[in-house]
Amino acid sequence: MAHKQSGWETIGTVCVDSGTIVICDPISTDLTKIQESLLSKSNEEFTKLSWEINNDEEAPRCKTVVFCPGIGDGFYPVMAKVETLEVWGKRITEIKIDFMADLK
Repeated sequence: MAHKQSGWETIGTVCVDSGTIVICDPISTDLTKIQESLLSKSNEEFTKLSWEINNDEEAPRCKTVVFCPGIGDGFYPVMAKVETLEVWGKRITEIKIDFMADLK
């Protein structure tokens, strides 16, 4: 059962081993392109908090968001806010990742 806290439920854990997190639509994403982009980044570029990768020239709005939390590698809880919407019923309306969980 998912852990509930202040309207949020823990839905899983994300492992960070590269210092980065990627948010994307897996159907519209070429994972090889993302890996190549990450491997080609210089150390200066990794000091940016976030950047986007254009996945598909035919669907330019479908971008991958990449960010460096800067907290370090580890395992971080992923929380979802679940709300009941009039049209669709229960749906996830927000996601957050608690990078400070180990420090609390």
